[in-house]
Amino acid sequence: VKVALLAGGIVLSLLVWALLRIFWAPYWIPSGSMKPTLLVGDYIAVPTKNSVARPRRGEVYVFRHPVTGATLVARLIGVAGDTIQMKNGSVILNGTPLPQEPIEDFAEVFDFQGPSSNPPICANGVIGVGQMCIKFQFVETLPDGTRYRTLDIGTSQLDNTGIFTVPAEQLFFLGDNRDNSTDSRVPPGMRGVGFVPVANLIGQPDFVVFSANGPALWQFGTWRADRFLKTIW
Repeated sequence: VKVALLAGGIVLSLLVWALLRIFWAPYWIPSGSMKPTLLVGDYIAVPTKNSVARPRRGEVYVFRHPVTGATLVARLIGVAGDTIQMKNGSVILNGTPLPQEPIEDFAEVFDFQGPSSNPPICANGVIGVGQMCIKFQFVETLPDGTRYRTLDIGTSQLDNTGIFTVPAEQLFFLGDNRDNSTDSRVPPGMRGVGFVPVANLIGQPDFVVFSANGPALWQFGTWRADRFLKTIW
């Protein structure tokens, strides 16, 4: 039954992908910086005529790196005039800590993921291939009530930062996998993102079309059946 469902999902996803290419642009997720929202090997769709008139905190956006022009995806946390600081792994937005509610741990099988064969980072230390990799998981809430999940593996260099003040026409992004993301906390000169110009926004992804947990898309046995047409939030 599982094989039949997977095969049906593959055919459906390829059909949807072919039909929607006219209206949606495809993007592939190569890293784990947005886990648990986006996984390595997710193929996401962004409307080709998607203009972001007023970027909104808490939403996930695809954008161009301000220096290299590479296509990236992350969650918008700060807009022009906002101040952001990290203290002990918590986000301080405009002087107020964002509430973080601990929920069940995020668990995945430790393996070398995607074409780059990068292993995940685990809170439960050094483990072997095939063992369960654990990360602590939280629900973070913005002042307007927007909620999303974030991951933490313990104390890291980016858990404590200075205060960032977002300039006019710029944006501040964070990866949901906080200890595995070189986002706006890291300047471009240190291989990070830094502030992102509003003009660099490409669009807001609607859903995961399909997802492959292997080094190549054609290895259909590595496709994740539970992520076909999954809404991004």
